[in-house]
Amino acid sequence: MIANDMYETERLILRRFGDEDRDAIYRLRSNPEFMQYLTRVESREESGFWIEYFSRFWKYNAGFWAVVLKETGETVGWCGTWSLLEFEIGKMEIGAAIAKKYSGRNLATEALQVALEYTFNVRGAENVYALRTPNNLASHRITEKLGMRLEGQRFFPSYKKEMVYHAITREEFERKVIEHN
Repeated sequence: MIANDMYETERLILRRFGDEDRDAIYRLRSNPEFMQYLTRVESREESGFWIEYFSRFWKYNAGFWAVVLKETGETVGWCGTWSLLEFEIGKMEIGAAIAKKYSGRNLATEALQVALEYTFNVRGAENVYALRTPNNLASHRITEKLGMRLEGQRFFPSYKKEMVYHAITREEFERKVIEHN
């Protein structure tokens, strides 16, 4: 895998955010039910700032992609990779958020598989983490599907809350890829 602006899976397109994504991302980030496991509900202005803020990190091969359904062209969420502030330098995190109406279709798993591959092969990570709130059981199931193991739980200052964290090493990821093929 090489660093690109866009990736495709069977059902998804992952691409850098554009102006065409602002309304969809605002609808998600302003929805209390959707944001319950993330941060807090945001205004249109805050949502736009969030897109701009994370888009700046692509110069370091990190950030969020818009997750777009190939079939309809609808932006249904986001997925990405970034560096964890609370662990030592070199620890990288992946995450995704997909509109609730698409729950149960494994879209987050499909998108996060791209993020994992990107984080190992483009960013050069040796370990990749995924964090979730303790009561977000859907995210727990996704990390299991990705081959990540439960590592622990603690307070993360950047998230301002208690988080559960899962991890996978490069070796575990490569073994999983070989077994899958």
